[in-house]
Amino acid sequence: MAVEIEIKRGATFEYNALCVDELEDPVDMSTWTFASDLKLGSSREKLVSFAIDSTDAATGTLVLSATPAQTLNLPPSMELDFDIKFTTAGGDVYYSEDINLNTSKHITH
Repeated sequence: MAVEIEIKRGATFEYNALCVDELEDPVDMSTWTFASDLKLGSSREKLVSFAIDSTDAATGTLVLSATPAQTLNLPPSMELDFDIKFTTAGGDVYYSEDINLNTSKHITH
């Protein structure tokens, strides 16, 4: 089942991800690389490449982010999708579950 979250267009976006093993222990990802793109579900058009802070990767934690300027032009009232690509030091590639991001308009300007 995909995770669902909401963002208002023009807002700072941050998503904290914790990677755990089958025993629910954090995975040390300190030597891994990461990528994540926000895409329009129907066409798979790339809308945003997230910045990824891997400072705490040794404790299994990543922070994905996008600036207000990046989120301002996202399509309104749409369901967008992203996942996280994990590449180990040995070259193995894994993906997170799909994450659905629903956009809405901001009220206050």
